[in-house]
Amino acid sequence: MNTMIRFDPFEASLIPELFKGMGFNRGLPFPNELSVDFKVDVFESDKEYRVLAELPGVAKDDIHIAVDRDLLTISAEIRSEVVSKAAERLIRSERFVGNLRRSFSLGADVDPEGVVAHYENGVLALTLPKKVPGSVKRIVVS
Repeated sequence: MNTMIRFDPFEASLIPELFKGMGFNRGLPFPNELSVDFKVDVFESDKEYRVLAELPGVAKDDIHIAVDRDLLTISAEIRSEVVSKAAERLIRSERFVGNLRRSFSLGADVDPEGVVAHYENGVLALTLPKKVPGSVKRIVVS
């Protein structure tokens, strides 16, 4: 079984720790903070694909799914809902606000009419039925 592991050379880096408290890193993102991605699990059976995507903090209405043949695109918008009181100020914010988008090929065409999406507890569950290959029509030359 082949397993793909995403390698991030900055994930275990000490660079952010070296400058902590020195004022250099205030407001500057380090490489592991530049790209925000969401994790997905993709399962395949004879008849369908099943995709689980982690989208914590995203409202159901802010998730958009598009299927074009074998290409699946999941996009979401994370909105800021920070409410500060008059007597307090924000010192540091690490929560991501913005748009997320992932597209990938599933390997076989999907029937877009049969796609089912369910979102609960920050996990988007998709069931994508494979498109039944059309029967080959034989044409007789007269």
